[in-house]
Amino acid sequence: MWPRETKATSETYRTFLAQFLPSFYAFLKREKLLECSFFHVSDEPHTEQMENYCAARTILRELAPWMKVMDAMSSLELAEHIDTPVPSINTAINFLETGYKDSWCYFCCGPRSGYLNRLMDTPLTKIRMSGWLFYRWPFKGFLHWGYNYWNKHQQDILIDPFTCSDAGNWPGWAYGDTFLVYPGATGPIDSIRWEVFTASLQDYALLQETKVARDGQLLSSCKSFNDFPKTEAWINRTRRKILFG
Repeated sequence: MWPRETKATSETYRTFLAQFLPSFYAFLKREKLLECSFFHVSDEPHTEQMENYCAARTILRELAPWMKVMDAMSSLELAEHIDTPVPSINTAINFLETGYKDSWCYFCCGPRSGYLNRLMDTPLTKIRMSGWLFYRWPFKGFLHWGYNYWNKHQQDILIDPFTCSDAGNWPGWAYGDTFLVYPGATGPIDSIRWEVFTASLQDYALLQETKVARDGQLLSSCKSFNDFPKTEAWINRTRRKILFG
């Protein structure tokens, strides 16, 4: 509809959005989707992009004041411009401590090493700790990536995930970062990582249902997203304490 180099804050885009957003709003209201919808402006904007990000956010505030914006971002300076910041787990606790009580958290191609993640080389007991750590701090949600990204990095070219697990972008994207299931003839093929992550969310439900104190003794060894128990013995022992006292 217009040249690719057209800026997102240009009059061209503004004119388009002024026509599109009212129709989109009417659709969301009609389908009863407005209250459960969030909207994304830019993925992980950094401080040096603040001027452009704020300009785009201003346009949306003017044209669509009803729009709730959530973005993956780890810059505290930018967080004040959106409704729901979603920081990476290496900064997420800082967001809560700074006062962003509605923030979510996420991990993606990083952080790696001792941090929580669910990559091909992440030990399964670490993946199983996801639900425990998400519960330990009062995050409102977890932003999930990725389920079935079976493409080359940012291209419309399919890969074979059975033989290529980094979207052809190692080391930028780690092995297993982009998908948790495999393509099958009749639907997705499950993975052990996906099953273990599911079990971790069942642990979260157990903690929630039994109202375990987030800052209590039981979870005191969960100190951060890179300082936490990483053994099956700890998980089994702690579950028994919750279930049987």
